[in-house]
This record gives sequence, C-alpha cells and structure tokens, in this order.
Amino acid sequence: MEKIVIFDYVWLSFITHVRKNEEIAFQIVEQDLQTSKNNILFIDDTSINIENAKKRGWNTCQAFSFEVDKIKGAVEQFLTQDLDLKKGFRR
Repeated sequence: MEKIVIFDYVWLSFITHVRKNEEIAFQIVEQDLQTSKNNILFIDDTSINIENAKKRGWNTCQAFSFEVDKIKGAVEQFLTQDLDLKKGFRR
C-alpha cells in the first residue's frame, strides 16, 4: 500500500482516546491547530463523521483506505485552494 506523507498533523482516535463522532474530537483538532476551519482537511470513510466535519466548516473527503487516487485528488485540491493562511496557521 502506498503511503501519503504530506500531512502536517494526523489525529488517530486510538491515540486521543476520543471517538471521531464525539464533539470533543473535533474540538481537540481545532484547539491543536489554532487555525481557520477552512484550513482543515478531514478524511474518513464514515458518512456521519464527514457530515459532522462539514457542519464545522472543514474540508472533507469521504474515502476508504484503498481509494488512494480519490484521497490524493482531495489533498491536491485542498492544497491548491485559497487557504486562510493569514489567520494563523502554524506548522
């Protein structure tokens, strides 16, 4: 399986001990990033998680791990959009 290694941050529910469908999971990401919600790309295979991320104003991609081309396309589109970098995105 091909790896995608261009992400600055990755949150894994088994590490944060919070389920992705819980409000606190989204709050943790937003607190850690300290950036505009438009600067977040959320990739998941579950419709409810995607809908919750969309409600928060995040960019989303619903895909399974084997859909590498779909994920790559979403990442490329995300990286070429006009991000709100002036609003404090930090690496």
